[in-house]
Amino acid sequence: MFNIGDRVRHKATGEVGTVIGYGHQFVNDFYLTTIIVRLLNSTVTESVVEDLYTEWLGWQNDTPPKAERNLSNCLYAA
Repeated sequence: MFNIGDRVRHKATGEVGTVIGYGHQFVNDFYLTTIIVRLLNSTVTESVVEDLYTEWLGWQNDTPPKAERNLSNCLYAA
């Protein structure tokens, strides 16, 4: 199981995101645990998906996504 704030990667699509919550889905007469993930590499301004937690893997990447990079060298950074 993942904790809120963990970075995860989808097994099938390869999309990377951060866990922001939990949920459940009713499948074949059973409630299955889901995670709610804010996608980091989405082309949409902000994209959130909910999927079965078994469809995701823990993810560690040495290069932070664009939104999390240090912008101290940027002329326009506040």
